[in-house]
Amino acid sequence: MALDGVEVMQHLGYNQFRMVGHDRGGRVGRRMALDHPDKVMKLAVLDIIPAHYLYSHVNLDFVRAYPHWFNYLQPALGPETQLQMQTQQQLGRGGNDAQKEYLRHRSQLSMEHAMCEDYRASASVDLKIDEADIKAAKKIRCPLLTLWSATNRVNQIYDNLFGKKKASA
Repeated sequence: MALDGVEVMQHLGYNQFRMVGHDRGGRVGRRMALDHPDKVMKLAVLDIIPAHYLYSHVNLDFVRAYPHWFNYLQPALGPETQLQMQTQQQLGRGGNDAQKEYLRHRSQLSMEHAMCEDYRASASVDLKIDEADIKAAKKIRCPLLTLWSATNRVNQIYDNLFGKKKASA
């Protein structure tokens, strides 16, 4: 995905660019910055922890808060079929036009499959790439901004990730 993003930016006439990403977009931005340091001038990631860290520091709180991370790893088309049924039910309940359009696209099995394949990659090929980067001491070289929501569950579960202490109420 990172190379695809770089190629799209080049197609649009940008040889260098700033990248902002949330969730998978943050992970893609991280990979862009690592693999294409000459392209990414600055990187901002929102509410994410690299998948390698998550998978190597799994705890019960994380599993309970994010069971889909593990459910989507099951062989195709089990999770995809389940997701498609849930999306069809949501679509049947209605909503505003934007929600209906989002769900209309999500209800396609190919969309659900692509999402599950993304999770499967994060737990397989992405981990191997990250392990090689860690072994090689590969680091993001551009300025990096990491932002966290105070109510993000990952932030609460891994509150010591960046050496920060949880603020007392």
